Amino acid sequence: MSFIHLDLCSGLEGWRTWQSVEYKGVDNDPKFDANVTRDLRELNASFFRSLFLGYWGKHDLLITASPPCTGFTMMQVGRNWDKCPETGIFTPKTETARLGLELLEKTVSLIRELEHEYPGEVFWVIENPRAIMRKMPIVQDLNNRVVTWCQYPEGRKIQTMKPTDLWLSENLDSLADVWYREPCKRGSPCHVPAPRGSYTGTQGMDKAEAAKIPSELASLIATAVYYRSNRR
Repeated sequence: MSFIHLDLCSGLEGWRTWQSVEYKGVDNDPKFDANVTRDLRELNASFFRSLFLGYWGKHDLLITASPPCTGFTMMQVGRNWDKCPETGIFTPKTETARLGLELLEKTVSLIRELEHEYPGEVFWVIENPRAIMRKMPIVQDLNNRVVTWCQYPEGRKIQTMKPTDLWLSENLDSLADVWYREPCKRGSPCHVPAPRGSYTGTQGMDKAEAAKIPSELASLIATAVYYRSNRR
């Protein structure tokens, strides 16, 4: 084992790939049967230290996070957000948007806390469909890469484009040659066409399944972390 894996807002555990890695998933929805069913806003670095008892500090740490996208979707932007015409800043106006922003801010806060306190090297990635989350002030200074899921087809029954933002640590960004593939363009034959209002692509899938990370992308990122950890 070269790293341990903390998965925040883990859902169907799409980021989990290697069974040999000590993995802990955290989600507030009991239907996902995560290792920890708790509200992320209640947790801190000390909690995770106890969660990984016996492994903490002995290996590098990979943090993956998929904060709920419901409050950030483009389809509900007018309902969920007010945009200041002078500054362009979006302000939440529904409970859904406020919760989404709080969970995003807590995710970044926990990552920063763990980067400071963890004895080993910390790698991290935050994922969300390309929408309003990218406009939030808290992500403006973070490394960002856009991927399309159809470029990671292995193991997926339906090839969907789904442009997705990845915000990531500098050390993981520096390993992009291992895991990053340039996003495709709209209309390319590598994915199912899904015009707005249709039932193809992610619009016709179960919401939890549609949100699940492509296993090939997750595996490649784990491979990058593994290589980096074993070079030292």
